Amino acid sequence: MKRKTLAACAAALAVAVGITTFAACSRNGGDGPGPTLPGQSPAAAKSLKQTQWFSENFGTPLVATTNVTPKTIEQAKDVRGTVLPQDKSSLDGPVMWQRVRCAALPFSTTDGPTKTRADGIYGGYARTPLGAALAMVQMTNWAAIAGSNDAVPMVIAPGDRARLSPQLPAYERSKNLDNPGCLAAQKTIIRPSLWKAETISDTVTRVQVWFPPKPGEAQGGIFDYSVIWADGDWYLTEQTANDVLAIGGRMPRAGQYSAAPVGWSQW
Repeated sequence: MKRKTLAACAAALAVAVGITTFAACSRNGGDGPGPTLPGQSPAAAKSLKQTQWFSENFGTPLVATTNVTPKTIEQAKDVRGTVLPQDKSSLDGPVMWQRVRCAALPFSTTDGPTKTRADGIYGGYARTPLGAALAMVQMTNWAAIAGSNDAVPMVIAPGDRARLSPQLPAYERSKNLDNPGCLAAQKTIIRPSLWKAETISDTVTRVQVWFPPKPGEAQGGIFDYSVIWADGDWYLTEQTANDVLAIGGRMPRAGQYSAAPVGWSQW
């Protein structure tokens, strides 16, 4: 993966505050039981994409540029995306990749997210390795999804928020953020294909993700961040928040060039 490609991956992970343009986004079916919305009675397990709920909430999917499986990135009719029923409905892969404004983000039917904390920022993740990985990818993409200045601090742990929020650089919201075609218009549509979660302490988990190379390139890129469990949910650790939010004028860390790691989990 070339340096400019890693830069694009970094942009996809939203590690450049202030440069937030990404030009460089129930009811049960009548045929039988379908998934229910979170909080309702569980429905019979089946493929989520075969349900009435899915057809009512999603349109034509996008296709990722790089070598990932599945290649589809679903498009909710709401440009801000939507949470999935937490009923263990089956998906095309371990998670569903979904367009949220200008980013492709992972959602599950088992480990969250289950709610929105603020406009574009999701929450409600399970205290599991997958829940931590979902939260890391979602929150490090903040610049491509946050709908307002008030939404940005919601990726910071509650105990750190009051102290760190005043140090946040000004958030320049992209004029294209609410354009449903924002992600489709990008020259390459990328997402990570592998992930690994490592427990650091009782509350902190390190999450690494690997982006596959673009066609014709030899190596992909690894990004390495950490999340903390606080007040019943995952948030960015102070170290990661300082990095991806560019607090105090910090320059975000670059990814590491790498061939596909062995033994990591598939997205």
